[in-house]
Amino acid sequence: MVEFAKIVSVASFLKIQILNYSMIGKAKIFQFILLSFIVGVAAASFGKRWQFFYILIPLIFLALILFYLLKKQKGGGQKSFIKKGTILLFCFIAIGVGLIRYSFSQHKFNSQDVDFYNNKGKAQIILRIRNMPEEGIKSVSAIGEAINIADIKNKENQIKIHGRVALTFPLYTRVDYGDIIKTECSLRKPVMFDNFDYYEYLATKNIYSTCYVYWFEIISHKENVFMGSIFRIRSVLKTEIQRYFPPLSGALLEALILGFKKDLPSDAINQFSLTGTSHIVAVSGLHLAIMAIIFQWLAINIFKLKRQRAFYFSLVSIIFFVLLVGAPASAVRSAIMILLVLFAQKIGRPNYSINALILAAASMLFFNPKLLLGDIGFQLSFGSVLGIILCQSYLSEKLNILPSKFGIRDLVATTFAAQIFILPLIVYYFNNLSLVAPLANLLVLPVLPYIMSTGFVFALLVWLPSFLITILVWPLKIILDYVLFILEFLSKIPLAALSIKNFGIIFMICCYITLAIILIYVHSKRKIKLSSSN
Repeated sequence: MVEFAKIVSVASFLKIQILNYSMIGKAKIFQFILLSFIVGVAAASFGKRWQFFYILIPLIFLALILFYLLKKQKGGGQKSFIKKGTILLFCFIAIGVGLIRYSFSQHKFNSQDVDFYNNKGKAQIILRIRNMPEEGIKSVSAIGEAINIADIKNKENQIKIHGRVALTFPLYTRVDYGDIIKTECSLRKPVMFDNFDYYEYLATKNIYSTCYVYWFEIISHKENVFMGSIFRIRSVLKTEIQRYFPPLSGALLEALILGFKKDLPSDAINQFSLTGTSHIVAVSGLHLAIMAIIFQWLAINIFKLKRQRAFYFSLVSIIFFVLLVGAPASAVRSAIMILLVLFAQKIGRPNYSINALILAAASMLFFNPKLLLGDIGFQLSFGSVLGIILCQSYLSEKLNILPSKFGIRDLVATTFAAQIFILPLIVYYFNNLSLVAPLANLLVLPVLPYIMSTGFVFALLVWLPSFLITILVWPLKIILDYVLFILEFLSKIPLAALSIKNFGIIFMICCYITLAIILIYVHSKRKIKLSSSN
């Protein structure tokens, strides 16, 4: 719930800032300052590994700002010079704030932190489960908030501690959100495995300890009533899906509407990867964008709400959906970004969508600067939403061969726009480039609105007699089987995907520079076309 309080505060702040800056015509300055803060965080993040980035990144950014000011504000005079200098000064200060904020975010160890006891042998620990435990193929994972710790030999000497621990339980362990448990385990520092920096990943969640729980005892149960109810609904829906759907198609539906991706078998996950459709089963910026389109369409076309009021319907629906999938960090970040973009459109300023996105990113980095470099999900969420803002309308115009009914054209354009922007990141991190991805997305994405919308209808009708539900869900079974068939068929095509091992950060930067040049060219051509038509 803390994360959603941030959504409300950020949205309120956005409203004030957009209205203020729009009245005085200085939204661009506001954007520069926010970008400067992000640049400061980026310089500190990269500077932790490569020292020269502390200077290089801010200098390049300030040079670009100066070039923009000199190009847009021609003419001399003391007044113009002071204005440009003031803007650069504020940008410089914002960069400094970003550098300082990152330094303050670094973890400082002390004896009251649970990670102080890493690698010091077995101890008795009391923890509170802080999330909905997730069942994987071989184990159950959860996050525990440490309360007390005691030496195994002297259990009476309880020491109050704080901090989070990444807990791993044996498969089929029953533990719930809000449980207070007592266990004995050896705390460990997270280590890198399979070229994955597990320590940096957990650090973005302020977790610096891991613990494999062989044995535990539930002391008490103290849950948040609202969140507990959401999680119970989620559990009931999962049970009902497993009851009415075959294992594979049921696992796909669970991933789409409940976020239970771990129920998918490894063969299916590999097929999604080879066909470039992994985004379908990941609750990310793209996923929330698709849900926003569905909710907007329902509000306007089914409930006959005006576009202004449709925003509030989407707001409530998206928040409920994020809670239903367990409110993972990726979904919360994506929800903040999507909702702020929708808010910019609601107040009649769609051109401020970029400002809304930048504000969302800057706000999240202010709360947690380690997200920028340590969390791939943050980068993918930001990249996908940015792609939707910059490319969706253009692609929608070009995809006029697709029907606009039920928002199918917008949905496909949205997906391709997001994929274009995150493709270099995917190749960089996962060393995989799918050659059949365009065809796979073109064949699968048009049916996603039906799967998601009817999936939610199924969730609302689980109280009906079983024979009626069996009749109602058979069309959904056919569509799910269609998706699985397409992915299985395309994944077996020779050279369906290429493994790219040496795609370094320089290549990724070059890809984004090329993409920026193409976007500038396309934007200028569209601008010339519009001006000539007028």
